[in-house]
Amino acid sequence: VRENEALFSKLEIMRAKQARDTQEIVAWPGTKELRGKEIHLYTDVLSALQCKHMMIKSGEGIDYVSGYYLKNQKISEMEKHIHNEITMYIKRGFKVVGIHVDGQFDTESFKKKVFPATVHVYAQVFRNEYHF
Repeated sequence: VRENEALFSKLEIMRAKQARDTQEIVAWPGTKELRGKEIHLYTDVLSALQCKHMMIKSGEGIDYVSGYYLKNQKISEMEKHIHNEITMYIKRGFKVVGIHVDGQFDTESFKKKVFPATVHVYAQVFRNEYHF
């Protein structure tokens, strides 16, 4: 560790320590014990105060939740966020093997964006229809 620290400024070392402390506060698991672990992500759109947010939760004991403001509910907007989330987990050493969604994510473009993870669709979305 000391040899690596010699490559960075004191400010960079301090910021790295702050980042590790923040990860501990938000209960983000360390990478060493979880590297290579297969995980599933669960996602849905929620409305709060007339705003739409895409919520993404990881499973398998990670239980980390991310939220993204949606400018619109186009699938391309949501694909951007799920791609960022998958990239974050891959960089941390995880393998995302499944994405659990409702029907609004059941598109070929979404499935291509998350490949090789498998998309699991749980509910059908009915637009402009009322079902009682």
